[in-house]
Amino acid sequence: MQTIETGNPFGFSFTNSSNLYYPSSIGNYVPNLLCNGISMPEFGLGTIIDRGGNRFNQSVEGGVLNASCFGAPASFTPGNAGRNIVTGPGSIYSQVSASKNFRFKERWNLQLRFDFQNPFHNWGFNNPSNTVDFKNPQLFGKITGDQTTASFAGEPLMNLMLRLSW
Repeated sequence: MQTIETGNPFGFSFTNSSNLYYPSSIGNYVPNLLCNGISMPEFGLGTIIDRGGNRFNQSVEGGVLNASCFGAPASFTPGNAGRNIVTGPGSIYSQVSASKNFRFKERWNLQLRFDFQNPFHNWGFNNPSNTVDFKNPQLFGKITGDQTTASFAGEPLMNLMLRLSW
């Protein structure tokens, strides 16, 4: 079985601007978009972002998105960046199964089954951080995690089962 999915769309917000805005209870603070467009880089099969010993290290310079494409809106005005303007990293997930049935008499069946989830070890990354911090722009656009084994595109998982039915 093979599953190929696009990522989930997401939008942006901001913090630590020197301008004054309406209370956050009215709605999210949306930044101004200064670039013609913003998009995620393409993640190919088995792509792993090399950040040294800890690939989710927050101190490493540069994320997958550029904070210079965003600016703080003027006081008491909403930003022009729309909702869900970027699609996050997609997911490629495979599953392989092999089974053999052994019949005994008319009622008894013994099944030996081997399941292997994500045999090609394709990683599915979470969305990058999407809050533009104007005082700490180095924190923006970092992918801080990957999907776990319990969800699609995590670490490989193997199961060997023996089932007797009658």
